[in-house]
Amino acid sequence: MLEILGSIAQASNLSPIGIDWWIILGGWIPGFLGLALAFVIWARSRRDGDE
Repeated sequence: MLEILGSIAQASNLSPIGIDWWIILGGWIPGFLGLALAFVIWARSRRDGDE
């Protein structure tokens, strides 16, 4: 899987750093979305608990 992404990145010149771009993109975006979702759920539960 990583080899395929690496070859795609190199063939299309999406990134000068190659596979690192895919690792950063694949790690930060879902991580940020998960963190945002967890914060929303926590904020809602806290608000409901205060009322």
